[in-house]
Amino acid sequence: DFFTLMAVCHTVVADVDPDTKELKYQASSPDELALVEGAAQFGITFKTRTTASMVIDTFGELSTWSILNELPFNSTRKRMSL
Repeated sequence: DFFTLMAVCHTVVADVDPDTKELKYQASSPDELALVEGAAQFGITFKTRTTASMVIDTFGELSTWSILNELPFNSTRKRMSL
């Protein structure tokens, strides 16, 4: 469950490189990028995101997660939530 949450709770954007077909991540924070890449090393890979949902690959099985709300990072809370 821990690595699944690392693969889901973020604002990272996934893109596929057209030349290499490799999945590349873009993140506003290096911490978020590190968490998503760390989860991928343990077999739980973030694949794609829309405004309403995101897809992760858990050891070859795709699952879709609904995005109900996003509380962006701010300096008062010093955290973000998804």
